[in-house]
Amino acid sequence: MIEKWQAILGLRSWNIKTSGVHIDQIDYNGEKYFIAIERNFKEKEATIYHDIKLCEHSIVHELLHIVYPEPEEDETFAEYEAAIDLLAKIKLQNERRK
Repeated sequence: MIEKWQAILGLRSWNIKTSGVHIDQIDYNGEKYFIAIERNFKEKEATIYHDIKLCEHSIVHELLHIVYPEPEEDETFAEYEAAIDLLAKIKLQNERRK
């Protein structure tokens, strides 16, 4: 599934892997689960860390953090996350309509 979305999002040249994490490794900050991406733009490598099974939406969301790596200048981090999440939903809907 990751390879499919790499192609759709123009990330074929990236090496992307996943890695499960143990709950003792995470500071949850009130969240119920953990999914995050670590990106190395110079090497075009990324790792999606997770403590739950990754669904397609989560994969698309995390890959969009490569396509759109930073919030806009006038955007808070919460707004940035909400925009990435909405874009992931739209991309999934569009792909399902094909």
